[in-house]
Amino acid sequence: MDEMAQKMFACRDALLHACPGVVASLLGEPAARNGSLKVFEFLQHELLVKSLLLSLLDLVVTRLFPEVKPGAPKVALFT
Repeated sequence: MDEMAQKMFACRDALLHACPGVVASLLGEPAARNGSLKVFEFLQHELLVKSLLLSLLDLVVTRLFPEVKPGAPKVALFT
């Protein structure tokens, strides 16, 4: 098995074991496991991860600089 596949399986196992016991007891063990696997599969898609990170970055910038609102007119920096 190559190094990338080993890392992928290690991350998958870590994510499966990271589910808190409270979630597993509320949803049931199979549902918690399936949810963890869906999160893992989501994180394997490069485009979805990029979109998530850009959305989080947008949220952080909006919180740090409230005067910058999403959908505000764009300002040309280099004209």
